[in-house]
Amino acid sequence: MLSYQDAHAIVRIRGHERQMYRLDDRRDVPLFSAQGHILADELRSPEAVPAFDNSAMDGYAVRAADLALATEDSAVALPLLGTLAAGDEPKAFHEHGAVEIMTGAPVPTGIFDAVIRVEDTEKDREHNQVLFKRSIGVGDNIRRRGSDFDRDQPLAARGQTVTPELMMSAASLGLDTLPVQDPLRIALLITGRELSRFTDKDLRAGMIRDASGPFLQASLHRPDFDLVAHKMLIDDAALFQAEALKILELQPDIIISTGAVSMGKYDFIKDSLLELGAELHFHKVAMRPGKPLLFAEWRNGPVWFGLPGNPVSSVVGWRFFVDPYVRALRGQAPEQPATGRLSQPYKKPAALICFLKAHSEVIEGALQVRILEGQGSYMLSPLLKANCWAALDSEAAYLEQGSLVKVYPLSALA
Repeated sequence: MLSYQDAHAIVRIRGHERQMYRLDDRRDVPLFSAQGHILADELRSPEAVPAFDNSAMDGYAVRAADLALATEDSAVALPLLGTLAAGDEPKAFHEHGAVEIMTGAPVPTGIFDAVIRVEDTEKDREHNQVLFKRSIGVGDNIRRRGSDFDRDQPLAARGQTVTPELMMSAASLGLDTLPVQDPLRIALLITGRELSRFTDKDLRAGMIRDASGPFLQASLHRPDFDLVAHKMLIDDAALFQAEALKILELQPDIIISTGAVSMGKYDFIKDSLLELGAELHFHKVAMRPGKPLLFAEWRNGPVWFGLPGNPVSSVVGWRFFVDPYVRALRGQAPEQPATGRLSQPYKKPAALICFLKAHSEVIEGALQVRILEGQGSYMLSPLLKANCWAALDSEAAYLEQGSLVKVYPLSALA
């Protein structure tokens, strides 16, 4: 049985190694459909934004030196030379004076080097001039060319998820397509002779509804995943191998199964995968829940994550093994947890890392973590109250109140 740290390292190493074979797996997608995809290349600005010096507010473009002596009691009068609105082409004015200017309008070329807000002025319509009641500094209230994005400025790295904020910036730069990685092809295989579909209303005695399948399917409902197969099987080794062969023909990148990885009579996945030519990297991790977790791969085929059948064990296996593998495969940095203090003492199995349903909040500037009641791997109701996972990786069997623990969001997407 591997430690969690060693098993996690194997998963990330295999993801990094396989990443090198996926560098050419990319496509260009229209900007409006790029959200949620993963960038295949570094993104850089093709131009400067703003493309020209423009006014940050409604007011008047002036030469700052002309207003050096302006005060509330001794206003400086300058002739009004013209008006510029947002969308106007830049204009040149060479005489001393003021140009009325609107927010976003190009600053007139020539001697103008500042914009003063309209609240600090008074228009003298009779004499076609403006009275200025305060001085101003060079460059004040001017948005300089390239002050938001300079030409060739890095915008986002390879492996970054396309967000609406990134799309907004790309749109301002005229990027109508983005280079993204091909979606990962995923197959789900749910096993368990006790499982019924979640849509079944009347369960016969001894049956339970499948909850792990809908959770995993929902977790995979993202643009960067392509769910190529989703099957439910009874616990039958021959049927399992036949279905596994069909799934392998679909050439998925990742196969995820639930159930049949413990030590019972019907736990056949390990032996079946070995018979199918898979290389077993590990089976059983020193963790709770999810200790029987399995990780295997075909060198010229997919990797296989065998998650335990209890639903919370499936959630933990997805959260702390499948997701880190996907991050490594995408070229993304490892997730970094926060650190919080336990709000109550907690007893745990010695030498096992425990991933516990928890609720965290900041109290007096410090992150406090409360372990919730109901930590059984079959108990889903605490997940509705939780907002995080508390990872207790101490060798100790008892943690005092105030002990430091690692804190992860419920979802890696958070």
